[in-house]
Amino acid sequence: MNKRTEIDEERSQLSVDLANEDDLGAVVRGHIRIESLLVRYINAKLKYPKHIESQRFGYYERSSLALALGLRGELKGPLRALGSIRNDFAHSANVIISEKNYIDFISSFSKGDKSVFEKSIENLGKNTGFDINKLTHRDLFRGALSTLWAACRVEVKFAEESKIE
Repeated sequence: MNKRTEIDEERSQLSVDLANEDDLGAVVRGHIRIESLLVRYINAKLKYPKHIESQRFGYYERSSLALALGLRGELKGPLRALGSIRNDFAHSANVIISEKNYIDFISSFSKGDKSVFEKSIENLGKNTGFDINKLTHRDLFRGALSTLWAACRVEVKFAEESKIE
């Protein structure tokens, strides 16, 4: 299977998973998926990643390390925003993705990444005939989460392809 197909399949599975979750599950599952990409990125960029395996890095430390190792700087805002939202959700049982959560999250995207997200929503309407005006802020949050995942996944792809052995 080529890398493009692999990434498309992974993103498709993420979309299905996010659609089948309540809001708490979508935020937590999306956060876990993105954090696992950060670990893969770090491992690909380090010559001897085994030397930090015993470290108990949290999400903030992992995202900081990935950025220090060359992860695209424009991802810092969305990574931090997602971490903050996830932390808010982790301390409440009955939470929903609010319009403010969506606005705060999408506002953290770079102009280019926001454009990618907007194009994906536009394509959803064109390709399926779905009225995109019926999307809720909860739907849009899930779409933005998928966009952040895809941006991180591409970074991982390039890092793994150029891994120093």
